[in-house]
Amino acid sequence: MSGHAANEANGDVYQVGRVDARIARVLGLPAAERTVWLHPHTIAHIVARRAVTAGEAGFVLHYLPLTIHRPDIVGIETRDARRFRFVKFLTSERRHLHVSLKLVSVGSVEGRANELWVSSAFPLGRRSLTRLLRRENLHTVEWEAER
Repeated sequence: MSGHAANEANGDVYQVGRVDARIARVLGLPAAERTVWLHPHTIAHIVARRAVTAGEAGFVLHYLPLTIHRPDIVGIETRDARRFRFVKFLTSERRHLHVSLKLVSVGSVEGRANELWVSSAFPLGRRSLTRLLRRENLHTVEWEAER
């Protein structure tokens, strides 16, 4: 994974980023629930099931933090309000990355009632993106140019 976010090991899990405050407001996420976690089993799932080649697995894991922090498209899944979609067009790679996050109940741990976990991530083709845009209620994010 790239250095776009604090990739700190926490036992057997990794902190891969934090949802930007603006995106959290669009999705209705409280400030305490913006940190995103990744379990090694999810990494194995991404490599084994979602990436066709080792290069695609590397692409997914490298750009995962950036897609979480600065997505181009976000939304709440229509079938499950605990699941969120983040999509980013990576200009240098000329392709999209799709990241699915799930809000998981943890009771009341350190003032948090829920945690965000990566449930899946994969390269997204143009046709799949078109279907996703038709099927889900997604929001385009306009980022100001960084100075």
